[in-house]
Amino acid sequence: MTGGFPAGLASAGNLRYLQLSNVGLSGAIGELPAGLKYFNISANAFQGPIPSFSTELVSLDISANKFTGTLPSDMSAYANLVDIQAFSNGLEGPLPAKMPPHLVQLAVSGNKLSGPMPALPRGIKYVSVAENGLEGNLPDGPGASSIWFVSTAHLPKYQAPDGVCLVSSWTCPGHF
Repeated sequence: MTGGFPAGLASAGNLRYLQLSNVGLSGAIGELPAGLKYFNISANAFQGPIPSFSTELVSLDISANKFTGTLPSDMSAYANLVDIQAFSNGLEGPLPAKMPPHLVQLAVSGNKLSGPMPALPRGIKYVSVAENGLEGNLPDGPGASSIWFVSTAHLPKYQAPDGVCLVSSWTCPGHF
């Protein structure tokens, strides 16, 4: 499959799962169906801003594309969103100040993100923020004690708490 994003998908009212990964698509993303829950368009050449998506979304994978712009500043309304895969794009600006409350996985490495690390939700397990311009440590907060994997290259002063596997230096305090 090649070409652009399929036109007319917004009118597919019953569409809940859209998997168009690694199929050679490019261009901008149009309007998405209102009830979409799983959206995977990874490993294509989509560009432009991240499209607006439903607050019903559970999993977002826009990795390995050419998206630019910013992530929404407040993602707390995305109550069902547990997985954000947005690595290897051209995203800029800060990470959202308010993350989805049930987020388990956040992978945003290989962008142009900057600013401080925001508080993370309780229950987050995987955080990949390498190869950005982010500053500081992962903040203490509800999510800090549940993280078990962090990729933090370019956060040179980060100190991993016990139980967190710090991949940038391959040390896992409290493990093994």
